[in-house]
Amino acid sequence: MLNVESGLTAKIYRGNALTMLKRIPDSTVQCVVTSPPYWSLRDYGVADQLGQEKTPEEYIQNLVNVFREVRRVLKEDGTVWLNLGDTYVGSNQSYGQKLERLKSLQMSNKGSLHAIKKRPLNSKVSGLKPKDLIGIPWSVAIALRNDGWYLRSDIIWHKTNPMPESVDDRPTKAHEYIFLLTKSRRYYYNADAIREPHKEESYERAKHKTNSPRYYELIGKPQGGLARPLNPLGRNKRTVWTISIKNNHVKHYATFPSDIPNICIQAGSKPGDIVLDPFAGSGTTLLEAMKLGRGFIGIEINKEYVDEIIEPRVKEEKEIIRLHKLFSYPGGKWFIRDFIVSRFPQHKTYVDVFGGSAALLLTKEKSEGEVFNDKNKEIVNFFRVVKHRVAELAEEARHWIHSRAMWAEQKKSELPFDEIQQALRFWTLIQDSFGARGAHFGTSKVSARSVTQARKYLDIVAERLQDVHIENLDFSKVISMYDSADTFFYLDPPYPDTKGGSTNYDQMSEEEWMLLRKQLGAIKGKFLLSCNEHPFVMKLFKGFHLERLEVRQTLSKTKNMPPRKEILISNYKTSIVHRAKMSKDRPAMRVRRSIKQEKLFA
Repeated sequence: MLNVESGLTAKIYRGNALTMLKRIPDSTVQCVVTSPPYWSLRDYGVADQLGQEKTPEEYIQNLVNVFREVRRVLKEDGTVWLNLGDTYVGSNQSYGQKLERLKSLQMSNKGSLHAIKKRPLNSKVSGLKPKDLIGIPWSVAIALRNDGWYLRSDIIWHKTNPMPESVDDRPTKAHEYIFLLTKSRRYYYNADAIREPHKEESYERAKHKTNSPRYYELIGKPQGGLARPLNPLGRNKRTVWTISIKNNHVKHYATFPSDIPNICIQAGSKPGDIVLDPFAGSGTTLLEAMKLGRGFIGIEINKEYVDEIIEPRVKEEKEIIRLHKLFSYPGGKWFIRDFIVSRFPQHKTYVDVFGGSAALLLTKEKSEGEVFNDKNKEIVNFFRVVKHRVAELAEEARHWIHSRAMWAEQKKSELPFDEIQQALRFWTLIQDSFGARGAHFGTSKVSARSVTQARKYLDIVAERLQDVHIENLDFSKVISMYDSADTFFYLDPPYPDTKGGSTNYDQMSEEEWMLLRKQLGAIKGKFLLSCNEHPFVMKLFKGFHLERLEVRQTLSKTKNMPPRKEILISNYKTSIVHRAKMSKDRPAMRVRRSIKQEKLFA
């Protein structure tokens, strides 16, 4: 069993689905997204595996038994999204072929290799003729409906790049089914989360009046010159989903694209809910649940898949999620955050005195108590809104376009009274600007950094902030308020002789620096302070531990410009054992630590 330390349920059980489901308490799961092994398609050589039953009827009954347990663990308003494929009678696949004749994909596919050694189960099916389409998906759906499930929708997964078939007497199969099943007549379904863009002809039809008074009762009076106003979020999701098969480079050949669980999870659950996949396979559903800020429970019978695919993918995704922030900020420590966090001492309470973009808070593991503080009221309002009103901010952000004209209008506008609009204005001005300085619209020859990309991490950051105290205090007050022997303060104040953009930080006076030095010299807890190697600061903090860094200047127009020098000042001996764990996907950054450390004051 794997537990991911994110504050959300994150469990993976290895074993038979029917057996492992019995370990889950009643009414635990909000949403189920799964794709069970298809009947007679692959043999993975695992005892008690689904899909290798002697007859379709036995396969269907086993699925019914599994989903009885699923119904028990599902909440009353929960949903199940079941993906199933079909097969033909007499489809012998690779049976009897010599190894050298198999394609490279089949050679690496253990299911195909097993199929070579024994005759497929679908070579002969009682009551059916050779070449008959068996109709497994609908047989399962009807059996589940007869067992008490509500069968709410049959969705066609249209594959734009289906597997080629060597047939010339029927069309090539390019679809599979996804069934929406529910436990109750009424259930949670978020239609707005998965809406599609309106078609052009919809706008034309909307210009004509309707005779139905109930229509206006539901959607309101005509707006924007249209007699029949359209939902601004788009039209209701259709039952044909055109999604291509993607190569995810994992050693599992029955994976489905991440777009499918992404849509299902958004429609069937809320942030913080638990998503279940009783046939986890390569873990795609679990990964999408993590990305969307949901907890997950996965069950997989194959030990190799759990150890070599699912657990590494979940751990990697956890790291990727941890690495994402909502906005950049001048002077932020995003590129050296791993290095700095590796210098954090043991503590119970963590206080980020000059919080900024919360880069360090989002990188570090959770502490027993955590405080995010910043003097900038707009930053504090933004994170409070993310913490307490994330759905409303997400809704506003959905309408934002990475547009120079929209950004310019936002910059001209006055600070709104509403805190949601304040948060959106701050976010768009910073994240969509050059160098995150809020002065000029930002563009890139590679890809634009924008709220349009960052908004998908809102739920994850909101979940991370749930137990964090958010303060808007002067540094002196927050240090005095939270100081204790178990407190660790991280400080990243505005550097002397540097300047932020029009919406960013103010400089600290020499008097404020001296007050900070006095407080830090007298605290009961520990502190780590980041700064540039400024003569005034070096003299002011003489006698404290010192560690030097060199960091490449990412906004420099000159490629060969020397790295900037930074220092870490602390009242404890920073570790010389840990090295910064730099991700390979951040090659633009280079950090070098000075081996020499200056002694703590006498």
